[in-house]
Amino acid sequence: DFSHTAAIDPPRGTPARLLVFLPGSGGLPSDYTEIMRYAADLGMASVGIAYQSLPSVRDLLTAPVEPSESERIRRERLFGDPLSDRVEVSRADSIENRLVSLLGFLAAEHPTEGWETFINADTGLPEWSRIIVAGHSQGAGHAAYLTRDERLAGAVLFAGPGDAIPGFGPAPWLSRTPMTPNRRTAAFIHLDDPITPG
Repeated sequence: DFSHTAAIDPPRGTPARLLVFLPGSGGLPSDYTEIMRYAADLGMASVGIAYQSLPSVRDLLTAPVEPSESERIRRERLFGDPLSDRVEVSRADSIENRLVSLLGFLAAEHPTEGWETFINADTGLPEWSRIIVAGHSQGAGHAAYLTRDERLAGAVLFAGPGDAIPGFGPAPWLSRTPMTPNRRTAAFIHLDDPITPG
């Protein structure tokens, strides 16, 4: 079931924020419905995006690999930029385009709920400043990557990112100054998670 999910509480009126949830490698949005329901209970709109998450970024970072490879993989999965020979994601299948398409569909099917307010009317791209991006594992890495290039309303990272380059260390993009202020990002990880430093 490679379907997106959505949750909203219409009696609360048009939501000011959208939570976008990105599953971990091989995961589906339906695996994370409680998180999206909780966001709706808080008055946000929320969606879970299904995307091409296999093989995982971690599995693709096998030697020999250049330090910038994880960034290229993430940009291709997020935006459809043809940057990596290790994945093949078109613009149509990118996370960003899937999000825009889902919001457009929801706006057409439920015109009183305000889904269209999360798409920039001039560019047709997500209105990132009104969006909180959350993710698990690989999805957390995508959320973290977006904080580097976009000024998000916020980011929530569960067990990620884990972009370690063999023989190099943490991927270079992780040290780039984020456009989203750090105070708007929360990260959670279990001490026994394999990506936790020893």
